[in-house]
Amino acid sequence: MAACGNGAVNRELLARHPAGAGATFAPGASLAEKKAFVKDKYEHRRWAVDIRGLEEAAAAAASEHSSDEEEEGPTAAAAPLQMQASPVVPSAAPAARQRTVKVP
Repeated sequence: MAACGNGAVNRELLARHPAGAGATFAPGASLAEKKAFVKDKYEHRRWAVDIRGLEEAAAAAASEHSSDEEEEGPTAAAAPLQMQASPVVPSAAPAARQRTVKVP
C-alpha cells in the first residue's frame, strides 16, 4: 500500500476540484457555506481513499492469482474447489438469559 499523508490526498482532491487547486470558501462566506465546503471535501476524500484502496487490493489479487496459476499450472487452477465440512461443536456456555427491566 502506498504511503501518503493527508497533504497528498488534499492536493490530489483539490486538483480534481472544478475550481482547481485554489478551491476554498470565500473570505466572506457564511458558516453554512463553510460547513458545506468542508463536508464536501471530506466526503470526496473518503471516496478517493476508498477507491485507491480498492484499486490496490484488486491489483494485488490479480498479481497473486497470476503467480498462483504459473506455479500450479492451468489444470490445477481450473480444478473445482471443494469445501471441507467442519463439525459443529455446541458452545459450552449456557444460553443467554433475557433480562426484563421493571419501569417504576
